[in-house]
Amino acid sequence: MKKRRKGSHNITFRHWITHRFVKVVEYDGEVAGFIIAMPNISKGIIASGGRLFLFGFLKIIQAQKQSKQFDLLIGGIREKYRGLGIDVLMGLDTIASAREAGFEFTDSHLELESNVKVRVEMEKQGGNIYKRYRIFQKDLLNVS
Repeated sequence: MKKRRKGSHNITFRHWITHRFVKVVEYDGEVAGFIIAMPNISKGIIASGGRLFLFGFLKIIQAQKQSKQFDLLIGGIREKYRGLGIDVLMGLDTIASAREAGFEFTDSHLELESNVKVRVEMEKQGGNIYKRYRIFQKDLLNVS
């Protein structure tokens, strides 16, 4: 059994995610793919100063309720089920859930630029790239 550090709290993303934004597809009794999404809570985290307690969590909950942005956190399809259209079905169902909940736009999880298949699917559904991230590496041990 793990010991909890004094002052630590066991709050995770599962407290912010509702079942209607989790999509799981089963095929022949096996999980073939999934998507997990949630309302954007960035404004609430900023307003709370990154603190949940004493009342920071209330600011996060308020931001979640007022958010017009829907964030796709993660998704995946088992390799043997790729190319069957499962991604399209999950995507359409996720978009329908987001629209039903009143969201106006979606921000996707990070995708590699080289992942052409996923990028094409996103672009077919009207998505466009508006942000790029780059990761740079430097060897700190052999710096002259």
